[in-house]
Amino acid sequence: MTLAKFRAKSPPLENDDRLSRSEFERRYTAMPHIKKAELIDRVVYIGLKTPEHTDFVVRLMSYQ
Repeated sequence: MTLAKFRAKSPPLENDDRLSRSEFERRYTAMPHIKKAELIDRVVYIGLKTPEHTDFVVRLMSYQ
């Protein structure tokens, strides 16, 4: 199976997916727009998008 066919058939990575290491790596490779994803104890964790997270932290830190 080519990478293009795999991308078309493979479900996207989602937070809290339960995957094997090999399945995680296949899906992660097929989704180059995801910058940060981790598999910890077979659970997928995808990092927050930087601009949204940064805006939230700035608002939170400036709240008094």
